[in-house]
Amino acid sequence: MRFLVVIFLLMSCSVVFAQKKMKPICFLDSTLIDIQKVYFDPKQIESINVVKNDSVGKIFIKTKQGSSGYLTLNDILKKYTTLNLSKNSILFRIDGKVIDDITDIKIDDSFFIYVDTFSLEKNQYLDAKFKPLYIVDIALEKEERQIPIMLRGDKPSIPQF
Repeated sequence: MRFLVVIFLLMSCSVVFAQKKMKPICFLDSTLIDIQKVYFDPKQIESINVVKNDSVGKIFIKTKQGSSGYLTLNDILKKYTTLNLSKNSILFRIDGKVIDDITDIKIDDSFFIYVDTFSLEKNQYLDAKFKPLYIVDIALEKEERQIPIMLRGDKPSIPQF
């Protein structure tokens, strides 16, 4: 429920400030952040305060644990893999989304579930220039997904509870 409230507040602030072509400034536990580049557990949110004024809006997010335990993508590579950002060609995915710009990305250490790496060197259909590429897949909190059930025909039906 809190996750939906956070998303609603962020989207509503984005819509309001998008009319002025200005993004609101976000603070996580009194630290200035880019909300698109910081991944934290929405269940850990203690409070959200939105301050609107004429020049730019501010969103203050306070978590229960405080701002400790955030890892960069390079920290995750060092801690959980044998890959090196300076020596390997790496493509990062977080929850299936390809990350275009890896600078300033921070992930709450207690929030992610696993890190998995894939090498493309054995793929036969790829051009040789792509074979040294590694994909680092980072999965955050698990979602409960409903599995479609095939009743009749070819369209899945999701059970309603």
